Amino acid sequence: MSDNHFEPVSGVDSAWLRLDRPTNLMVITAMAVVEPIPFNKLKELINSRFLAFPRFRQKPVNHSGFYFWEEDPYFSLDYHVRKVALPQPADKGALEKFIGELMSTPLDPGKPLWQVYLIENYGDHHVCVMRVHHCYADGLALVAVFGSLSDQSPNINPFPLDPGKQRDAGVRARQSFVMGMETLSRAVEKCTKLRYRIAEEGKSILREPGYAVEGVRQGLNGAAEIARLAALEADDPTPLRGELGVMKCCTWSELIPLHKFKEVALAFGCSINDVLLSCVSGGLRRLLQERMDQVDGVRLHATLPVNLRPLETRLGREQLQELGNQFGTVFVPLAAGIGNPIERLYKIKHDMAALKESMQPSLSHALLTAMGLFPQGVQQPLLELFSNKTSMVLSNVPGARRARYLAGSKVKELMFWVPQTGDIGLGVSLLSYNQSVQIGINADRALLPEPAELTRAMIDALEEYRSLTGMSWQAAEARSHRKA
Repeated sequence: MSDNHFEPVSGVDSAWLRLDRPTNLMVITAMAVVEPIPFNKLKELINSRFLAFPRFRQKPVNHSGFYFWEEDPYFSLDYHVRKVALPQPADKGALEKFIGELMSTPLDPGKPLWQVYLIENYGDHHVCVMRVHHCYADGLALVAVFGSLSDQSPNINPFPLDPGKQRDAGVRARQSFVMGMETLSRAVEKCTKLRYRIAEEGKSILREPGYAVEGVRQGLNGAAEIARLAALEADDPTPLRGELGVMKCCTWSELIPLHKFKEVALAFGCSINDVLLSCVSGGLRRLLQERMDQVDGVRLHATLPVNLRPLETRLGREQLQELGNQFGTVFVPLAAGIGNPIERLYKIKHDMAALKESMQPSLSHALLTAMGLFPQGVQQPLLELFSNKTSMVLSNVPGARRARYLAGSKVKELMFWVPQTGDIGLGVSLLSYNQSVQIGINADRALLPEPAELTRAMIDALEEYRSLTGMSWQAAEARSHRKA
């Protein structure tokens, strides 16, 4: 078999294939609520832009314990892109049930691991639902893929289907992809404020001997970080942890204007990210108060993915175009055990600042790579290091700042749901799009059968902060007068 058809799956991408289990499938699910879009135009769009990335015509195949990318000789667009109808009354509840059932269903391993569904009977709108296995790309790369599928204007037609023009279409799709990277890069920097120097500093060791000493220091710091991770206590027992089943459920909030988070951040001198995480913590506290006798002081962590690509550079944007998984994770302490909302916000601000210089992202990426390359016997203790110390996966991804269009149809809402590893049964997704924020929840149905309770609790936490901003402004003005 030629090299073009026998490419090894990278270690970190292989890890996501090995992490699959019936109770937790490693599949990213995304949804776009759009103005009506003809099914044939959607298929043209997928064929000309999505398939411009050759990886999506390939499937991972296991050979003697190692995975390789192989072209699907029987690839059929009709299999991967389907039209379905919701049962009546075809409302949000029916859509939630449909997506939850998809989340509970494995993708066919004999075909490329992705599917797209078009739902045409969701009120006055259509809904596109996409499922992609995590081995193909991480969340940030898939947001960028959506950027290449969509346009800033409704007047741009999908690229032609003529096979003779397919190469030009692929070039234009990749150009569209790259054009969105500058905006995405700025958004990521503003959203996370977490920057890590990896590849460039490694090269500098060869150019400047002084970097070798720094490399030794970082190696010692890395060993210390691994020791700290191993010593990190598991989360306290709560209703958020328990035996998992195979059925998932999901929900998403209404559109929340981004300016609401900005106002709170400005009033309290925090970042928008701090406010988002504090609303998540406050929502979890409210949920646990209804299910536990004692919530004060409860210890909870979330696993937070952190991008490792240098998106401010051309190299980083090219890495994003190549798809794959280039992220690490940090264990974020959630302040759900703190009753005072202002104290909770500043505790999160302090903890996030401490994580900025952490080596956890690069170390976790290395451990995931090891899970994909080493024998299966090594996988379980590494998996326990990730999953037994946290209660949820939390992903915060910036989307487009302005409305996007799919084949001329305006995208009204955009949401995604993150998979959970090991015995984790709860995922929270935060996505900004077109000056709004939406919160997505996916959970094991046995642990959280009504996930909308949690989204409502998080929105209540935001409104509590907004009610407190007046007092914060008054305090700020008083400090200003005293300085004067």
